[in-house]
Amino acid sequence: MNAVNPILQLHKQRQLLELEYKAEREEFQRQTETLGIERKVKRGDCWYPVQAGRSYYNSLNQLVVELTRTADDTDIEHNFEYGRQVMFFAVDALGTPRYFKRTGTVSYAEPQRMVVAVPDSGCVAELKACELLGVQLSFDETTYRLMTAALDRVARARDGRLAELSDMFYNPGKPGKFTFAPMSFPWLNPTQEKAVNEVLRAKDVAVVHGPPGTGKTTTLVEAIFETLRRESQVLVCAQSNMAVDWISERLVDRGIEVLRVGNPTRVNDKMLAFTYERRFEAHPDYPKLWAMRKAVREMQGRRRRGDAGYHDKLDRLKSRATQLEFTAETVADAIAGISSNSDLDLVFMDIELDDGNCFEIFDRIMVKTPVIFTTAYDDYAIKAFKVNSIDYLLKPVVEDDMKAAIEKFEEHTAPSGNGIDYQQLSKAMARTRASTRILVNDGEHFTAHVPYL
Repeated sequence: MNAVNPILQLHKQRQLLELEYKAEREEFQRQTETLGIERKVKRGDCWYPVQAGRSYYNSLNQLVVELTRTADDTDIEHNFEYGRQVMFFAVDALGTPRYFKRTGTVSYAEPQRMVVAVPDSGCVAELKACELLGVQLSFDETTYRLMTAALDRVARARDGRLAELSDMFYNPGKPGKFTFAPMSFPWLNPTQEKAVNEVLRAKDVAVVHGPPGTGKTTTLVEAIFETLRRESQVLVCAQSNMAVDWISERLVDRGIEVLRVGNPTRVNDKMLAFTYERRFEAHPDYPKLWAMRKAVREMQGRRRRGDAGYHDKLDRLKSRATQLEFTAETVADAIAGISSNSDLDLVFMDIELDDGNCFEIFDRIMVKTPVIFTTAYDDYAIKAFKVNSIDYLLKPVVEDDMKAAIEKFEEHTAPSGNGIDYQQLSKAMARTRASTRILVNDGEHFTAHVPYL
């Protein structure tokens, strides 16, 4: 069989995706113009009338506004959910809707109340000033944007793991396997035990299938648990929130630290504490970051004409908040972040980023900041020490190795090393995905700022 060029196939898929996107958008536009408000309400795609309530900044620093459905139509199940785009409209005396230019994104939705993230305070004022206000689902470009970005990212990959997987799926051959003696799991039946061993032996892909009631979830939980003995993290996806929660609960019961990503309103009560939003709010630097964001907003609100120091104060606050938040998942973001933050003290860097290898950063800019590499790959140690490297830590990072690396850094720079929680730092490194992390000097000691991602 002739070899297939993965890049050409990916470009074809992208063209087909663009055709689908245009057709879906045109159909949405047609329905918006022809369907009346009443029919949209009955379909669950529209709330009318609604009342705009309080507005505030949520934990992710998004300006949100509460919308309450005032009509008695709770028997109609709506389709509004976290992450979906919405558009607002006002109805005139003739019953004709006028659509606002600004759109929003659903942050939270209940049967009668919805919280929507909006672009600015002007949008909030416009909503509150409207007497007959409505909200309906907008054409959701988010899914298409994510799919397009994913295809582009894979097509750009010329080497590394992403390129390997792309070539493997378009030119399938005999799957690679590790060789080791079968592991025993007495609490599983023979079929489940064999499936777990096949998953652990697979170098690239393993498929576990079977009819309902055969213990696939039990098998997957065991395979994930065993994989985490060898790898620092595992991404678990499923066709429904219920399936993800069920697997996550089983892992939590076995002592695995889980980060639940997804729609918080569709996560069950037990897993709510493990969501990204709750972890973000629980981060030790969150109060400091929130205070800075609040100070920025208050300063913008109190701005006086001719205040010469206004921009200087605002820039200092924004710069400090950026230091607390700075993390990069791609080579491009890392280059931008490192280039624009000249006062960085230490960079924690993974080898494989979303769009390429981290050594591309060193090829394109001068990195004067000391670097500690934290990675699951042991193939790049020699190359790492040819750049501005302090240490090379393999994941999962243990506390003693982290402490030794920081102490080595302190020997080179001679700052005060007081106040570092090495155990917390090493745990944070183990649970974050591939990214560049920053250690910021707070004046008296160094603080690791590692967002929960």
